[in-house]
Amino acid sequence: MLPTAAPAPRILVASLWRCARITRCHSMHTSAKPAAPLRPPSTSTSTSTGPAALAAAAARRRLTLGPALPRPRPAWSPSPHAHRYPCHAAFSTSASRRAKNQVFSPVRNNDTFQTYLAVSSSSRIPLLTLWTASWCPTCRTVEPLIRSLVQSGVGEEQGGVALAPIEFDSPDIMSAGADGLAMTYMITAIPTLLSFDAGEAQTTTKITNGRQLADREFLTQWIQNEARRHGGRGGGSSGLSFGGLFGHSK
Repeated sequence: MLPTAAPAPRILVASLWRCARITRCHSMHTSAKPAAPLRPPSTSTSTSTGPAALAAAAARRRLTLGPALPRPRPAWSPSPHAHRYPCHAAFSTSASRRAKNQVFSPVRNNDTFQTYLAVSSSSRIPLLTLWTASWCPTCRTVEPLIRSLVQSGVGEEQGGVALAPIEFDSPDIMSAGADGLAMTYMITAIPTLLSFDAGEAQTTTKITNGRQLADREFLTQWIQNEARRHGGRGGGSSGLSFGGLFGHSK
């Protein structure tokens, strides 16, 4: 039997190093202590909600956070007594209502006139009619003057008015004859200024005098007084005397 050859030194050193490493790892694994399991934060075991517990909790809160500051109230928040005193709209019922004047398109037939008259009656605003004609030179001065006064707001503080020029020589009005508007309201002169209140012609204040129709101050007072009617079929208490104001109308 042949003798066995000794292992090479390199192989022997490698085997010893491997054994030492395994032994050290095993000892470290067996000697290490297991880590303690994580626990949730401890909470108070007391579940009491009595006055004493609430007072204690409030005291701890004051020590931790300091005194509680008052909560600011928004600028738009209602009053704490809003449920006792309900709010109402902020307006004065005694304030005078100011109506806007209206200027209608020229009237060339009876249907248009009746429409304007119905609108005036329903809104309780007097309808001022200015009867004109294409062949009337005075009408070219009177109509722009009256229109400018109405459009500028004369009479609005007294209740407002509406203005409707009526073309006396339009075919539909001229051909109506005795049943036409001119005959119905006794229009015998051009120009004529006639007011309607609550659907009725106010013949007592009808103006046919050319000088009065061209007088701005006179027309201003006349419009203001007619605006005071408000469907009452009578002039307002403006202090004007109709007898003296219209006594020279011809």
